[in-house]
Amino acid sequence: MGGASLKINDDGSFNLLIGATDLGTGADTILAQIAAEVLGVPTAQVVVYAADTDMTPFDVGAYASSTTYVSGMAVKKSADEVARQIRTRAAIMLDIQGFVSETNDTNLFLVSKGVVRTPHADACLPGLTRAMVLDICRANGIPAEERNLSLTEFYTAEEVFTSGTMGELTPVLEADGRQIGDGTVGKMTRRLQTLHREYAWKNGTPLPF
Repeated sequence: MGGASLKINDDGSFNLLIGATDLGTGADTILAQIAAEVLGVPTAQVVVYAADTDMTPFDVGAYASSTTYVSGMAVKKSADEVARQIRTRAAIMLDIQGFVSETNDTNLFLVSKGVVRTPHADACLPGLTRAMVLDICRANGIPAEERNLSLTEFYTAEEVFTSGTMGELTPVLEADGRQIGDGTVGKMTRRLQTLHREYAWKNGTPLPF
């Protein structure tokens, strides 16, 4: 019986708590990769805490080479549930003309035919991360534009992602019960996630702690 739980942090990272012990098989890394794949985030944003009886869920012990399967299924189930909760708590907001504006707490982007598009910031906050994404696109020769976007364009886009200070660039794989693209994190989203991390590392201000 594998035990695993996930908690989202204020900075958009996740704590993965697992009950099994890694016996040198690299299970911690593999389990973090499983959670990251389901959640659509970089593996570096998943912090693993293992076999600490004060904080991790109950587990019967170690599974050696079977840890990937036994604990991996527990991790996947936990990540699936967290992803479901995230989706149900995010809502697409429309402006007074019926065009897409933002979600209830992030800005929105779509990718269609290699072009990154985002709604005008006239009915939503011009987020700092949103502006950063547009700057990154311009600096790297990625076509990007701001214009009115309909719900249908988001439903039929190849990729959709949100931007925000806490979650950074977060893929959207489903909207209103409709699968976005092929249902996986797209190449452009992954590329922009990497470019955003590099940009933040180079230009960000270190915190004094």
